[in-house]
Amino acid sequence: MKKSLNLNYTRKVHITVVVILMLLVLSVFVSYQIGVMEEEAAWGSLKRSANRVDEELNRRVEIDREVLQTLAGIISKQEQLDGPVVREIVDEFQANSLMKHIGLLLPGDRLIWPKREIMDVRGKLSFAQEAARGTHITNRLKDLENGDNYILRNFVPVVKDGKTVAMLYGMVNLDTLPAFMNQQLYQGKALYFIIDGSNGDFILNTNRKQLGNMWDESERDVKSGDSTLVLKEKLRLGQEGRTIIKSAFSGEYGCFYYKPSFINQWRVGVFVPEEIALARASKTSTLLTIFLVCQLLLLASYFIWLERTSRKELDQQQRLAERDLLTGCLNRNCYEKKLLEPDLSQKHLSCIYMDVNGLHELNNTQGHAAGDKMLQTVASLTRTQFGNNNVYRIGGDEFVVLVVDMEDVQVTMALRTLVDRIHKAGHFVSVGQSCSHGERSVNELIKDAETLMYEDKSRFYKQQGRDRRNRR
Repeated sequence: MKKSLNLNYTRKVHITVVVILMLLVLSVFVSYQIGVMEEEAAWGSLKRSANRVDEELNRRVEIDREVLQTLAGIISKQEQLDGPVVREIVDEFQANSLMKHIGLLLPGDRLIWPKREIMDVRGKLSFAQEAARGTHITNRLKDLENGDNYILRNFVPVVKDGKTVAMLYGMVNLDTLPAFMNQQLYQGKALYFIIDGSNGDFILNTNRKQLGNMWDESERDVKSGDSTLVLKEKLRLGQEGRTIIKSAFSGEYGCFYYKPSFINQWRVGVFVPEEIALARASKTSTLLTIFLVCQLLLLASYFIWLERTSRKELDQQQRLAERDLLTGCLNRNCYEKKLLEPDLSQKHLSCIYMDVNGLHELNNTQGHAAGDKMLQTVASLTRTQFGNNNVYRIGGDEFVVLVVDMEDVQVTMALRTLVDRIHKAGHFVSVGQSCSHGERSVNELIKDAETLMYEDKSRFYKQQGRDRRNRR
């Protein structure tokens, strides 16, 4: 019975542990997925920001191109491409977008600039090369007027009778480009980049005054995502990518997302400080961590409570399975298991066989409650004298005491003390005592004690008979 109860308790605890672990694993998995979703949402916002930059630049280039195409149509109608009408168009052009001014590149590599004489730009600009490309925008170039400045040229052909007779361009000063492209997102802390994937030149760099070159950038400390080498390779190949990388200027980590642009082989990148870009994801992660910790504490508390409650229930069930409900002594099942212990007969064992006298008469005269109380009193005194784990109730009024490794004299003295206490409580018992030092079997020992008990009981009732006759 005890083994079965322990097995049920162990199974209950194991099932509870498995359920708690499954709940924790599920919670961790869900929390992780929510964290991933939040982080992906943050990167998605960076991607949308990069797309807006790209779309805005492309929109402005297209607007300028439409203006240039309109002017090219007017110029194509002029008989003289270097005549006063064309010069006036170039001189009086008022920029209202990216273009600082316009220029007209003529065959023979001659250039009409605003309010200047026609310039010979052989070796600097090639009409044949630009005309072969048709409508296009150049990559980063040095300004003809100021070699320290970088510019772009947005070219459209001037076509007359189906033939390109000139190339009209609008010059974009890259120093002024950040003012047009500034996107007030992420608390104004976002940095925007446009990089030429063919050579690494920065077209737009809102982080510094000098544009520089991406390929010249040194290795950066990467927290997660693409390494610096992978980043550069993806930029070359025009692939999308992302990384959390340390800024060379502020020293703080930031989320850097990059993608191919609509224009040329340009790439668009957005860099936002990590604490801003992942603010919501970080807050969500903190809340989920708090949730998991609280859940763990609650489940742990529940498990401790359940374990203690189950342990108490187990102990109670074991007591019910092992103990006699009326007297609190070990019951007959425990007694029989005790007798089966293989080495019990080899020990110094003392057996006391005890029978309560007068139980039947007391039940008949005063009722069973009185008889139960008498048994409880005898059992309590016996357990007090010999210990809770040595006293067995094996029948209605029969008790057996099995004591290991106690001197025979001590057992005898303890038994006398017990009988005296029972007499003082107003009850009588018949007892038989037998001891063995390994020379007899347990059954022989108990049989001897039982025989002695019956002899004592016979003497008791004979004495009771004489006492009754004397009282007559």
